[in-house]
This record gives sequence, C-alpha cells and structure tokens, in this order.
Amino acid sequence: MTTQPTPGPWKAEKHCIWGGTDFQTYVAGAQTGLSPATQKANAHLIAAAPELLAALKEVVEIARAAI
Repeated sequence: MTTQPTPGPWKAEKHCIWGGTDFQTYVAGAQTGLSPATQKANAHLIAAAPELLAALKEVVEIARAAI
C-alpha cells in the first residue's frame, strides 16, 4: 500500500494545516508537549513544504546542468 500526499497548496492556520485546492482537507494539528509558538512555527514550515520541494527540485536541476 502506498500513501499519497495531500495535494497542495497547503496553508497554516494557528497550529493546524489545511490542504487541497479548496483548503477543506485537514492535514495536521497540534503536537502535544510543544509550546503554542513552536506548534505554530511547525505548522507554517510544514505548510510551506510543497513550495520548498519545488524550489529544491529547481536547484538540483540547475546544479546538474552546471556539471
């Protein structure tokens, strides 16, 4: 069985992450034991993951072309 990722874009709302084109898919919520500030920071980082992955792929492509 393969797990499919929730399609982006994603957005962070407080400490929750929502995904999909209509932002109706609940992706992740609060992590116990962490401060509210850390939970919020983690949510924003995770929500940015699709854009970060796309940027990384571009960097790899540019680096490969330079070799």
